[in-house]
Amino acid sequence: MKWLYKAERKLGKYAISNLMKYIVFLYVIGFVLTLMMPEFYYSWLSLDIGKILQGQVWRVVTFLIQPPDSNVFFVLISVYLYYMIGTSLENAWGSFLFNLYFLMGIIFNILAAVLFYVITGISYPIGIEYINQSLFFAFAAMYPNMQFTLFFLIPIKVKYLAWIYGAL
Repeated sequence: MKWLYKAERKLGKYAISNLMKYIVFLYVIGFVLTLMMPEFYYSWLSLDIGKILQGQVWRVVTFLIQPPDSNVFFVLISVYLYYMIGTSLENAWGSFLFNLYFLMGIIFNILAAVLFYVITGISYPIGIEYINQSLFFAFAAMYPNMQFTLFFLIPIKVKYLAWIYGAL
């Protein structure tokens, strides 16, 4: 852990404060693009290693704008939820560690897509959902007794939602 503190002292000034605000903004852009042109994300922006190897290198970054859902109601709930989760984690860990966590999630997502492509030869477009899942599990580990209201009526602790989510 000593290396982490050294890295934070050296690189902490480059951390993006309130990172989730920018990530949520990307989700909204992705949702608007999906509303206007439904196939545009998968045709041009998703993390598709086969297409990246053909020269579409922008996909290494643009896969981040994948909206969490295609329904307006669920997008609003998801965007609010991810913003709340991300801000809570950033408040608990600090901007540098949260940035590092999110960046490592992006890097491991890309590595998983490359590894899947190398092993199977199939280019499977991977989105942002695994990074969002990891944010939720980290939030559940940090705040296990926080309650969400399921269907806006039933209070349920985050740790139980994480267990159910993990089982699914």
